[in-house]
Amino acid sequence: MGLIDTIARPRAKKAVEPAVQVVLPLDQILRGDCIEHMKALPSNSIDMIFADPPYN
Repeated sequence: MGLIDTIARPRAKKAVEPAVQVVLPLDQILRGDCIEHMKALPSNSIDMIFADPPYN
């Protein structure tokens, strides 16, 4: 024991909310109205949308 002793206080565990499971269409081509399909997707779930390719 030194001049100053450190005592660890017990910390309360924070409640963790379970993550919401979202099933996204992975590696699929969605055919139809691009705007309507995008409205159905969750926010911040898409990195890039390639719409109206040159070979219509």
